Amino acid sequence: MVFGLAGLSPLFRAGMGRAGGWAAADARPADGAGGSERIAVGGEIVEFGDSATGRLAAAQHGGVARADVNAAFKAACRTHGSARALEDESGGETYAELALRVSRIARVLSDLGLAPGDRCALLAHRGRDAIALILAVLHCGATYVPIDPTYPDRRIAEVITDSAPRLVVSDGAGAGPFASVSLREILAAAGRAAPLEAAQVEGETPAYVMYTSGSTGQSKGVIVPHRAITSLVLGQAFLRLAPGVKFLQLAPLAFDASTLEIYGPLLNGGSLAILTDERPSLDGIGAFLQRWNVTSAWFTSGLFNALVEHDPGMFRGLDEVVTGGDVVSPGHVARALAACPRLTVVNGYGPTESTTFTCCYRIPRDWPGFTTGEALPIGPPIRNREIAILDPDMKPVMDGAAGELVCRGAGVALGYLDRPDLTARAFIDDPIAPGRRAYRTGDVVRRRPDGVVEFVGRIDRQIKVSGHRVELDDVERTILGLPGVKHAAVVAVGPPGALRIAAFVVPADAGDPSRSVLLAAIRTELPDHATPSILEFRPDLPLGPTGKVDRKALAETLSRRSADPHPVGDAGSEALATTVARVLAGVLGRDIDPDQPFFDQGFRSLDLVRAHAILRQTIRQPVSLVDLFTHPTVHALAAFLGSGDHRGPSAGEVAQRQSSRNAALARVRAARGTTVAGRGEP
Repeated sequence: MVFGLAGLSPLFRAGMGRAGGWAAADARPADGAGGSERIAVGGEIVEFGDSATGRLAAAQHGGVARADVNAAFKAACRTHGSARALEDESGGETYAELALRVSRIARVLSDLGLAPGDRCALLAHRGRDAIALILAVLHCGATYVPIDPTYPDRRIAEVITDSAPRLVVSDGAGAGPFASVSLREILAAAGRAAPLEAAQVEGETPAYVMYTSGSTGQSKGVIVPHRAITSLVLGQAFLRLAPGVKFLQLAPLAFDASTLEIYGPLLNGGSLAILTDERPSLDGIGAFLQRWNVTSAWFTSGLFNALVEHDPGMFRGLDEVVTGGDVVSPGHVARALAACPRLTVVNGYGPTESTTFTCCYRIPRDWPGFTTGEALPIGPPIRNREIAILDPDMKPVMDGAAGELVCRGAGVALGYLDRPDLTARAFIDDPIAPGRRAYRTGDVVRRRPDGVVEFVGRIDRQIKVSGHRVELDDVERTILGLPGVKHAAVVAVGPPGALRIAAFVVPADAGDPSRSVLLAAIRTELPDHATPSILEFRPDLPLGPTGKVDRKALAETLSRRSADPHPVGDAGSEALATTVARVLAGVLGRDIDPDQPFFDQGFRSLDLVRAHAILRQTIRQPVSLVDLFTHPTVHALAAFLGSGDHRGPSAGEVAQRQSSRNAALARVRAARGTTVAGRGEP
């Protein structure tokens, strides 16, 4: 249910006429400081007092560990008020315009009852409005909880229930049975609202709660404070964050890479270029980088590899690219650097619990590993981050010895929301500086004598898929809980950096459930990146000497189906259907059923992006990425591509492409699961 603002009109009438707030033309600076800069914004004079700079400087005494986002953003607005802050297909805003809009949205949120210390869940896609909303939540002194609208309804309901937000704001995405407020109506009301003075917060004040995969079968909400954000983006050297930098915003807001993308430019006088297309093709990403003159970007290692394979020269206009979230391929980095003489590539490492990045390695163009074949290091700790490498007794190991990486310093989160047991297990007393909090990553690393850190592996069964953390035990437990499943085992297969999840299932009864039914049921429980790409039914599972399931044997004996497609199509479309099937089978790494939907056969969104790029080069005729979503089987896609009506988009059709894409996404979402019922309002 989405509540319109009309039903909340008394709250709004109470706030519309109130004057004041730090952005009001006739208001004194919030702390009574002296000089200020006045900038005309939409017929009003917005005042940015010196107090913002002074407050930030005071907070940064001895470093940025105590700085808060509100103070840093206010300081950026004072210094760069007339500069462009962010832009997307709908337009752009200067820092002054954004600051005024944020303060007005904050007024609306406040009148809806959002107060300092509250949480506000955001079901929103990328865009200028979503960024303004996030900043407005912080302006209120509250904490935002970003939720990916593409997640299954069950996972969305789980996050909303667990975070117990004061407000749920949606840009149109379904919030299931939970009452939500429309972002569109909030923005309309904000146009008539008086600015609100920013709440006073501290560096330790929670800024956002971001959910990660949990080994217990339930997602964990990581509480990230203001100082963890400011310490990531202020005064850094691993990446240039300064005026003149235009950063791509491509990550979903519920993915912690968005922390760097949003606050990196906005707290340093740079600008943000937001790609609002929720399913951009590889060509679409490249065109956006060029059209918007993007200088810096972050890509998961999987997407970076796909972009390089498609066209390594698409980064020519960029100064820096950060990639990570999984093992980074040296070969792909070498190809990108060779094609783009001015480009620097950074290998970034860091868990959500240490706020996006802990270590980063700026890869030299003459790095010896390009010829020796060694793995890329993850680098030394970035500024305001510290690490320890410990043995099982939590004692430091010697350089060169393998040990568990423990994150320390200003980036460490406050813990897991309402999970004291998990917090106590993962967040420990800093073994180097007792009294401070540190985070156990579970990653095994070693440190070279020069201080550079190399990744070795994991202690547990956690993996990374498309940059997202996935607990294989979580996936396995989920499948075991589904009807018709007697036993299940889940393993990761494939080379580092390109892992896929394989599930082996023993049905409770012969022939029940079918593969497509079971995979559809899994998709109602798990997000795209955690859904198995390979699903096999077996009469039993192999056991090891101790009587436990031999997962290693399963991975080693995984049947490698031929990439040759089944016979497909009628005589008129056979050649095209065969080509389509071969491309798709090559991307997935196994044969596919020409009559089954792509998502039901284990394809992920990135797989279809890669398949689209290859198809465009192979069949040499126009095909859009949305075609793979609207015609989601080999036969359907081949018939569409082979029809006489198929052609490249006309000028009029280009204008309709976004609505077609949204409709396709709605169908995909509808196929993934049903609305969660029986949950009360938080």
